[in-house]
Order: sequence, then structure tokens, then C-alpha cells
Amino acid sequence: MDILLENERGYNDIPIFSRFANHGVNQPIPLYEGQLILHTATASVAGHGVVELSLLPSPNVKFKVEIPHPIPNVIEIKVEIPSRRCSADALVVTSSASLTQEEHLSSVSGVLNGSSLEYTCLKEDGSAENFGRVEFHLLNFVEYIGNVIRRKQGDLLASRMGRVEFEFDKWHVTLDQLPSTKKLLEAARTTNGFAITHIGILRRKDNNLFSSKEAKEVLDCLYWLFSFVNGTRCGYILPRRLSCSGVPLWEEWSAQIIAPATNAPTWFAELHPFQ
Repeated sequence: MDILLENERGYNDIPIFSRFANHGVNQPIPLYEGQLILHTATASVAGHGVVELSLLPSPNVKFKVEIPHPIPNVIEIKVEIPSRRCSADALVVTSSASLTQEEHLSSVSGVLNGSSLEYTCLKEDGSAENFGRVEFHLLNFVEYIGNVIRRKQGDLLASRMGRVEFEFDKWHVTLDQLPSTKKLLEAARTTNGFAITHIGILRRKDNNLFSSKEAKEVLDCLYWLFSFVNGTRCGYILPRRLSCSGVPLWEEWSAQIIAPATNAPTWFAELHPFQ
């Protein structure tokens, strides 16, 4: 719970903001709604669809699209989001048809097949935009006592001990524990499920710009660090970088192997508080 403090000037330890910060336990995370194109070996068909990160029974990027006519009886396809100029290999899970007075529609749903939907904003010359920091999220990460995070509540400040910062090589990582992490973990453990518990920021120590390729390589390394600290597999989800106006410069939608929450505390957290 936040502790209300007297107002003070000059504080910089504000929480990392994310639109996914208040997402419910085990609830699918909507990622996209609009036109999708399904590509098979012999045909392509477009329709209105949705993409979401489903958390149960394990994290997976799923899609569902309504198309005007059925696709051939195939399992492996490619899903494309034309407005984002990205595509990924996928597996068809269900396919059904419905007939109404107005139209004949087929519904196709499935999951990404070990790949990701990645969007990169391109400059006029066709090269990728670089950026100064990347936001990412952790599922089911251990609760800890960290440094102070402050936020304004009217004329007062609310303070909690939820920030960890560390550096390695040329990188700096800031990790914020959500105010409700304890309750989220308790709820996730009762269902052997998943919850977003932490938000992180990755940047270079010298504040220089870097590419999405570099970001992914570092985040893949952090996967093993966070898994070690957590005592079980714990990876990042929904890494992204937004411009000052909120326009995505880079986003990746994928799902790593992440263990569901359990009632067993981690040995590392008991012996060495993560701070």
C-alpha cells in the first residue's frame, strides 16, 4: 500500500507508465483490431479480425478473423497485418462457417507458430528508426523491497518501495514493481495462472540510440537473469518504444516460455532480496 508523504520538491522517482499496468489476472490482452490477411500456399483472403495475447493455459499470441469465404483445409498459414507491414507464421486451430441472410462468413482462429508480429517504423529512406529506450513487462515476477517510487496524489505524494535499477555492459535497466503485485501474485497462484507484475525500461548507459535488433538481444539475455532470480522461467512480454506523441516506433508481439504462478516462494528471493 502507498504511504502518503508531505509534499516535497524536486522528486524524480516517478513510476513507469504503461497502459497494461492495471490488466487483470489471466485476462487476454487486446493488441490489434482491423484488417487481417491470411495467406496459404495457394490463396490469400482478407477480413476483419483481432489479435490478442492470451495468458491461459500459457501465454500465446492468438488471432481470429472473419473472412468472406472459407480457406482450404490447411493448418499452417501466414497472418499479415497490412497496416503494420508485418506478418508471422501461424497455425489454424478452428475454422467454421456461418450463413445469414446478408452474407456468408467463415471464422478462422489460431496461434502464432513460434514467431512474432513485429512492427518497425521506417524512415523516408527505408531504414529503421532507432530509439533511446524500450518498455517491457514481466509476468509472475517475484515481489521484492526496492527503492522509492513516488507519485502525486493531489497536494501529497504517494510513496512505495518498488524500484530496482542495475547495469551491465553498456546497458541500464529500471524495473518497477506494480503497487498491486502482491495481490496479483496471490490471485495468479490460486489459478496457476499469469499476471503482469512489473514494468521495465531498457536504455544505454550513455543514452545513445540503439536498434530493435540490439534491444531483442539484450532482452533475451535478461530472460535468463529474471528466470534465475524468480526460480522459474520468467520472460518479458510486449516490448515496445513509443514516440513522444504516442506513435509506436517499434513493437513486438510474441510469447516466450513462462512458468505459471505457484504457491512455492523462490529460494533466491528468500535468501537474497532483489535490490
